[in-house]
This record gives sequence, structure tokens and C-alpha cells, in this order.
Amino acid sequence: SEELFLQEFAEFLFHMFMVWTVEASFVLDARQYIESCHRRSEAHASRSLLSAMSDVVVRLDDCLRIAEECPKLASLLCYTRTKCVKGLPFMDFIPCSQDQQRFETHVTRPVPGSDDVASAINVHLRDFIGTKVGVELFHVSLLGLGEKVAHLVGVREQPDDVCEQCD
Repeated sequence: SEELFLQEFAEFLFHMFMVWTVEASFVLDARQYIESCHRRSEAHASRSLLSAMSDVVVRLDDCLRIAEECPKLASLLCYTRTKCVKGLPFMDFIPCSQDQQRFETHVTRPVPGSDDVASAINVHLRDFIGTKVGVELFHVSLLGLGEKVAHLVGVREQPDDVCEQCD
């Protein structure tokens, strides 16, 4: 009877361990789902705010490449409909090395969650025919898939801006 008791007790402990393992897995999945929904909500809110104050909103990946097709950017920079900007390095559109350095420093600040606020800088972009276009860039960092940092960049044209430093 003692042997039967120990066997049943061992089975009970095994079943409790399995229940605990399954429960922990469900809790982890639920937490990841909630965090994913929260991130999507933050990204949507950030995009909405940037859209309200910008002519164009561009999503960049962790390598600062344009992550999705952006017809408004293509239009702003006089690209034809057949020219795709997705996958191109955003830095290729910034002709001035000083502006490139400032932009790179600007977007590589701490990752979200550190109570950073969106920030802005003035730079120049080069359009399809080589003309420099003065713009104000607004930037917000986000955590994307696989915990990689992504960037939302709002672009607002500054038509009266003249590029003096890098002509």
C-alpha cells in the first residue's frame, strides 16, 4: 500500500508539473499577444500623429532602408510610378554628408520605452532629377518584428529652405 501511495503520488506530481508547464506556456503566449497588440496600437498612433503633421510618412527598417512602398515619398521626390522606393536606403535620398550624419545620429538614439519623445531635424533630400528639397523630418522609433528597431519618419517639405552648406 505504501508502494501504491508513492506511485500515485509520483503520478500526481507529474500531472501537476504538466499542468503548470501548459499553464506557463499559455500565460507566455497571452503576454506576447498582448504586447504585440500594444505595439501595433502604438505604431498606429505614431503613424496617425506623423500623418497629421507631415506630407509623407515613411517606415524604415533597422538598416534604415525603406520598409514598405511609399508612393507619397516617390511623388515628393518626383519619381515616376514605375520607380519603386521600397528597399532603397533612405540615406541615398540625403545628398549632404553633414545631413546624413545628423540624421543617423538622430535616429540611433535610445529605443522606445525610455520615455523619448518624437523629435525633428531639418535636412535636404535629393529628388529624382538631383534638385535638393528642404524638409523637416520627424522621427519615432518602434520595436518591429523580432524585437528589431524600426523607424517611422514624417517628412514635411520646407519649400523656402535653401541648401547653403553642401552645394
